[in-house]
Amino acid sequence: MLKIKIIAMGKLTESYAKDAAAEFVKRMGKSYQVSVIEPKPENLPMNPTDGEQAMYDHDAVADLQWVGKDIEGAKALLDEAGIVDSDGDGYR
Repeated sequence: MLKIKIIAMGKLTESYAKDAAAEFVKRMGKSYQVSVIEPKPENLPMNPTDGEQAMYDHDAVADLQWVGKDIEGAKALLDEAGIVDSDGDGYR
């Protein structure tokens, strides 16, 4: 079963938005393993200083980051999901 990880920055506040999100997760949950992650928003600049990096919760997003340089593994994962490079230009 394919996994879908939804990363939502911030909280939904409007009831219609909460209802729509819950319905989406419910429908997708029939075919996919869906998880919703709501990390605490961090306002880091593009080039954070060491002090700003120290304030950032790296553990909260560690499993969301690409690790390593396994390009062929990434391509195989995309192929398995049906996302193929149809015209051979290297982009999917």
